[in-house]
Amino acid sequence: MSIANVFNAIKSRWESQIPSTPLRFFQATGSSKPPYAEYSFSDITPNEPDTLNRDWSVNMNFTAYSLTDDLAFAAADAIVLAYDRQPITGLYSSLVQSVSIQPHYGDQGAFWSASVGVEFRWQS
Repeated sequence: MSIANVFNAIKSRWESQIPSTPLRFFQATGSSKPPYAEYSFSDITPNEPDTLNRDWSVNMNFTAYSLTDDLAFAAADAIVLAYDRQPITGLYSSLVQSVSIQPHYGDQGAFWSASVGVEFRWQS
C-alpha cells in the first residue's frame, strides 16, 4: 500500500468517526476556531519481516483543540475509540501510545487541547 493511501485511510477514519472536528495537517490556519484538530507524524520507518514484503510504521500525533475541559476529555476519548486497535483499510495495526490533555488559557484560540499519539503499521 502506498504512503499516500495510508494517510488517506487514516484521514478517512477520522472523517467517519469524528466528523464534527475538522482535521488539518500540521497546522491550522490562523482564523481556525475550536473545535478543530491537527496531526503531525514522525519519520516513516521500514522493517523487513520476510523476503517478499516490507513492513512500515509511523507514529502520528493528533491534537484536538476545544473550549472546555469536558470537551477535551471527550475529544481524547473519541480519538482513542477511532484508532486504538481498530481496523483501518490497508493497515494491519493501529495502537494508541499516549494521551495528554493540557490547558492553554487562550493559546491558539482554544482553552484546552487533547493530544493522542498513535502508531500505525502496514505492509507493502
